[in-house]
Amino acid sequence: MVSEYFKTNSIPFDAVNPFNNPEAAMKYKIRSVPTTLLIENEEVLMRVIGYQPNELKSMIDSL
Repeated sequence: MVSEYFKTNSIPFDAVNPFNNPEAAMKYKIRSVPTTLLIENEEVLMRVIGYQPNELKSMIDSL
């Protein structure tokens, strides 16, 4: 859902596996999978932990 929206609206999107990239997990304090972050200039603007469709929709609507 989120990745499709970002792709259609030309918004950069990346998926990171924290088990393969522990540096990113530490930097962004990811402790649960899935965690969705909205980041701008390396600052976390929004964080959704777990699969929460309503929260993800709110994140998308805030763009």
